[in-house]
Amino acid sequence: MERPELATGELNADAIMIHGFINASGRFEKLAIVFPAGFAQTKFVLNALEQWQFRAAMQNGLMTTVEVLLIIPLEAE
Repeated sequence: MERPELATGELNADAIMIHGFINASGRFEKLAIVFPAGFAQTKFVLNALEQWQFRAAMQNGLMTTVEVLLIIPLEAE
């Protein structure tokens, strides 16, 4: 597992919110960090998530794209 190293006080939020889609192949697409604005590790986080794969969602027996809002809470040390 890869984790970005954040300097103390670098992130003034309780969580990171990411909006995007999981396509019919089970991969994230069109990911964007919606909170916090100006997050310094955006590229690192989005590149890591693009490596994930899921079982595709099904609707009426067909694989389909679904919209997601991923909320990643910060760990309390």
